[in-house]
Amino acid sequence: METPELDTRTLNHRGKMTMREYIKTIAPSRWKSWDWAKTEFQPVADWLQKHPTQIRKGSYISHTLGKEVWQFRLPKNLGGKFIVYKYYDFSRDDLLKRLDFSAAYHEAANGAFLRGIGIQTPEILACGEMRQFGFVKSAYVVMEFIQDVYDGSILTPTGSFIDNSRIRMGFGYKVMEYFAKLHLSGFSQNHFHSHAVLIPKTCDEDNPTLIWTDVANCKMHSHLHSRKGIPRDLVHFFVDLRYDTAQIHTLCEHYLKYNHHSGYTASSLWKEMLAIKH
Repeated sequence: METPELDTRTLNHRGKMTMREYIKTIAPSRWKSWDWAKTEFQPVADWLQKHPTQIRKGSYISHTLGKEVWQFRLPKNLGGKFIVYKYYDFSRDDLLKRLDFSAAYHEAANGAFLRGIGIQTPEILACGEMRQFGFVKSAYVVMEFIQDVYDGSILTPTGSFIDNSRIRMGFGYKVMEYFAKLHLSGFSQNHFHSHAVLIPKTCDEDNPTLIWTDVANCKMHSHLHSRKGIPRDLVHFFVDLRYDTAQIHTLCEHYLKYNHHSGYTASSLWKEMLAIKH
């Protein structure tokens, strides 16, 4: 298969244009509370605002400090579809972060950027922030629930597909291609977690379609800083999936075929990865 020529300037422009249009649509504010919902989702968003405790009747997906993630099925009169609801609580004011946007905003904005460069992410249905004197007190993002998928953790040493080398390598090749797009456009992943990547159950094992989730921590960098993020992103991925040395070399070579502008050779990239503490 011929490797496509990916251009840094073109990818960066596509991503920024998509994100800029998206931000214009949701119209966030750094000073006051704001809410946005897709037009067709607005009745559901209004219902969720009036009945916030209903979310807790759903299934608990995960909980970390200041963040809850729920899967919830809407009432039949509101369509009955499943959604994912992420809620962020900021109980303490940090003066240095006053007027900063929350993770909920970045989840939505970064998702738009990634879609602009050809990486699939879940559709954002609604999002918002509750602010007081410029400080974010809480935030939320509502997104589509994607069914009939596995998450990438099934390919880790504790996962049920650890012995399926075909899909493990297919997954690895595709993640390398997505990393190349991210890095070429000036983004870095920052702490890759396999469970944040969804794999359709009916995918081609050699060339799976992947859906990138939990993209709030992706960050835009200068070209120099972005280059430094390359080995860090790759190391986090390889540590999580536990490929053997030969597989890591193969995947690194695949990455470099897609990112011609990384400034690394296979040997220099390997050296930089070995120097990273994890």
